[in-house]
This record gives sequence, structure tokens and C-alpha cells, in this order.
Amino acid sequence: SIAAAIDYVASKKPHLSATTPVEADVDLVLGLTRRFHESVLSLRDHPHKGAILKINNEWDCQYLFRSILAAYIADVREEEWNPSVAGSSARCEFFLKTLRTMVELKYVRKAADAKKIKTELAADFIDYGGNPQVDHIICLVYDPKHELKNPAAIEADLSGPKDGLLRVDVVISPPRE
Repeated sequence: SIAAAIDYVASKKPHLSATTPVEADVDLVLGLTRRFHESVLSLRDHPHKGAILKINNEWDCQYLFRSILAAYIADVREEEWNPSVAGSSARCEFFLKTLRTMVELKYVRKAADAKKIKTELAADFIDYGGNPQVDHIICLVYDPKHELKNPAAIEADLSGPKDGLLRVDVVISPPRE
């Protein structure tokens, strides 16, 4: 019966879709973006009445997400510049060089931000797609007040391969049912 129990537990082990260590790490970062809101919620109440970290803007998101990334990825480069495209260069929030991945963060303040975010991300895809060291972009769009009217459409329409990029993943956090 012990062998049967071990076999049962082993059969419940999650199967990773990644085929390489790099893909597994990229999937890990993607999972961290999907759980970002839970990290924010966990900071609302300090167990010993200490200072609380409030996430009120994009810079606060960057600060918290940088600490989350650092726990899993050894080489996290902040505010990394991209090569010039059409006469100007753009910076991403985080460049994970060993994963050939850039992480971009956006913070939603009001419903009208949807168009602005779409425009900014489209420009980012062009800029980052011109970087020969980048294959993948992960975009975390933090919408704590559920201002975006159709987050599923934003994720679906902006995710997928783009010029110069093998993969773009746009994640709206917190997710909606």
C-alpha cells in the first residue's frame, strides 16, 4: 500500500510545459506576474504593526516586483536601455539577460488608461523587438481597482509573437473570472 501511495502522489506531480531550463525559468517569471496581486495583498497587514508597503503607482509595482524577481533570478537588470529604433531608445523595467527576456510593468489608474497602455506596449514591442538579445517580453499590467473593461481581450490581442520577438505575454493582475 505504501508503493501505491507513492505512485499516486507521483502521478499528481504537475507536468511542466517547458522543454528547457530557460523556458522553465521564463514560465516561472510568467507565473510570478500572474500572482503579483497576491503579493500586494499579503503586505496589507503587518503582523507586528510595522510599516506597511503600499502599492499606489507603477514605481511601487516595480519596487515590489524587483524583490520578487530577485528571489528567483540571480541576474535582474533594472532600467535597461534598448538599441535605438527610429532615432530613439527605450528602457524596460527589467532585463533578464540569461533568459533573453524583458519585463515591462504598467499600472492602471482609470479606465481610460487602456488605450494609453495599448499604445505604449505597441511601441515597446517595436523597440524591444529590435534588440538582438531579446526573444521574449512579459508585460505585467497591474489593475488593482478593476478599471479595465475587458482585460481578457487586452491580454489576448496583445500577446503572441511580434516582429523580432518569439513570444509576448501580457498579464493583467489581478485576474478576473
